[in-house]
Amino acid sequence: MKKVIVLFAVFTILFSLVGHKKEDPIADTIDDCAVSFAKAYLVNNFEYNPYTTYYISERLKEPKENLTQFPRYYYVYQKENILFCIVLYSSIKNNAGTMTFPYMGQFIYSELIDEATTEALKKYNYYTGKNNINEEIKLTNIKNVNVYKNEHSQEIASMIEQLLVEMSHKKIRKTKYTKDDKFYIKNPIKDYTIVIEDDKNISINEKLIYPLFMNDKVIALYEFYPNGNVAYSLNVGKDNIYNEAYSKSDKFIFVHGGNYPYLKTYCLFGDEQLDNETINEMLNDPIFIRVKEKLDQILNSIQPYEMLIEIEINET
Repeated sequence: MKKVIVLFAVFTILFSLVGHKKEDPIADTIDDCAVSFAKAYLVNNFEYNPYTTYYISERLKEPKENLTQFPRYYYVYQKENILFCIVLYSSIKNNAGTMTFPYMGQFIYSELIDEATTEALKKYNYYTGKNNINEEIKLTNIKNVNVYKNEHSQEIASMIEQLLVEMSHKKIRKTKYTKDDKFYIKNPIKDYTIVIEDDKNISINEKLIYPLFMNDKVIALYEFYPNGNVAYSLNVGKDNIYNEAYSKSDKFIFVHGGNYPYLKTYCLFGDEQLDNETINEMLNDPIFIRVKEKLDQILNSIQPYEMLIEIEINET
């Protein structure tokens, strides 16, 4: 009898292994990225109605013979109406400014696609399964808004300063300059991302971005993980939001709407005159209405960004 039970168990396991193909683990990350984009874009760009059911399609088939892992496409619906279409890509670089998900040494990021591609996908995908994501973006029951600071220990702060000097020298070597030009790094810019954790909790996550200046212009930005490792480095031109912010004040923060920094970015100075128009726009957004009190507290505590490190140039 025991032998019969053992054999039955073995066959059951074998049957389950054969009958259920294990999905590629990256599929979950792809789906998470697409759903997060849909959540944030709905809230920021449509008249979000908590009593309306929204859907996101299963991953769509590409209108090509040879299917590849990327790009991947999704529809987002309101009832039967397609509101927009999302495309996901993969890159070895962190595509700053879009919603990115790290995965196995690469980054997965999402964007809207053009109408022509959307129409082509509609013709090719006659039937698409839909997953209800309404519960994941419901804001009516939000109870808690928490701010998470990105604080470094003294040891990590010293490590970061050393890395900043090294990376700055690499950037400067690729830059045209004269002996009269000055290079320096200021205290990190405070950058906040609002994340809808669930239907009762929102978090405001702080990032610290160190700006490298050439004279009075930001020419590079450096972010670090809490353990001191480099999260990303970004080269910037003269016409960018950081230089624009510094041209108005040495005291400001950036705030990103939705789940990740991708479409709407607000710059606040803690100054009634500078912030008046921006605050009015933000208060039309259901997320910012929920977090206004916490943002006011952050604005009241910000200090001017002062010089942290002066980079010495070794003339040859």
